[in-house]
Amino acid sequence: MKRLGDGPLEAVVTGAAGGIGLALAEALHAKGAELVLVDVDAAGVAAAATRLGATAVTSDVADPVAMQALADRAPQARLICLNAGIVGPSLGAPWEVPAEEWDRVFAVNVAGVVNGLRAFVPRLLAMDKPAQHPEVLEEGMVFALETYWPSADGLGAARIEEELVVTADGCEVITKFPAEELLVAGRRYHTVGGELPTVRNAQSHLNKGRSSGERHS
Repeated sequence: MKRLGDGPLEAVVTGAAGGIGLALAEALHAKGAELVLVDVDAAGVAAAATRLGATAVTSDVADPVAMQALADRAPQARLICLNAGIVGPSLGAPWEVPAEEWDRVFAVNVAGVVNGLRAFVPRLLAMDKPAQHPEVLEEGMVFALETYWPSADGLGAARIEEELVVTADGCEVITKFPAEELLVAGRRYHTVGGELPTVRNAQSHLNKGRSSGERHS
């Protein structure tokens, strides 16, 4: 695991007593990360932490106060894996599942993620380590850059992920996605200028709606 400054990366993994959370913890441990493992299963998370040389925290992600306390315990964490998730004990049609089980599932699977974001993201944004220890770009490194190919009407757009390689002279796009050949597929969309044509111009500002009197098949 890449080091930041003078120490290894610190990572927090919720739902780490088993399943995907434990697998994440094992993978991060193999790369040298320092781990804080979190779960409501006290015995399970303690066993995982002992095996991986990690810190175990028994906590419920559905509790916003507990998540804030977790963030206080891991102030240097740079990687937060909000993995905790559950399914209710009842099986069958959704309308047959007791309301309290639905409440618990949403409290963990939805509110738990929100609680984690609220607890950790402001701290991550406030960290100044990137300024103190900037990343060094080396020739041959490859990065993914997400771009958008918009239409002039502000409605249509394609999300494109280009790949760039660092060269001796700068960066070079190596995917060369033919964005100018994109078609508008599926249902047609209309603007104040008329129906959008299916063939898009490479210069997005030239993409105009068909006039109302133009016929097409």
